[in-house]
Amino acid sequence: MNDKPATSLTRPCRRRTFTAGRQGLRRGAAVVEMAMCLPILILLLFGAYEFARANMIRHAVNAAAYEGARSGIVPGASVADVEASARYILTTVGVRNFRLNVSPSPIRLREKQVRVEIEVSIRDNTIMPILFNESTRVTGACELRREGGF
Repeated sequence: MNDKPATSLTRPCRRRTFTAGRQGLRRGAAVVEMAMCLPILILLLFGAYEFARANMIRHAVNAAAYEGARSGIVPGASVADVEASARYILTTVGVRNFRLNVSPSPIRLREKQVRVEIEVSIRDNTIMPILFNESTRVTGACELRREGGF
């Protein structure tokens, strides 16, 4: 047999890979990329949540104003009935610190219409109040006429 040592011409060629060296240089790159991108991603997620919640509050305020006015046009209804109907809807979705105005107060049998106005501060109803300033408010109003000749 051949006792000669293998030379570069006689031994099979192996491909040299530098992955071990490159991985050593990029060991902390994923951590740095995550540290840069994760706060932005979290801010976007919470921002989307807050704006969706503000939209939900806007719809709840309009629905509460409508339901309050609807309960107020019933013969024999009182301001307390209107407030209870509107408060039920607002507290169901978790709205806090709202202002509710019913006119006329008191509701008499001869009244032709009932108007309910609701105002909610968005800043008091969010997780991240920094996204909204003090004057950001949602208002909703509904005015319904009574039927019949009361």
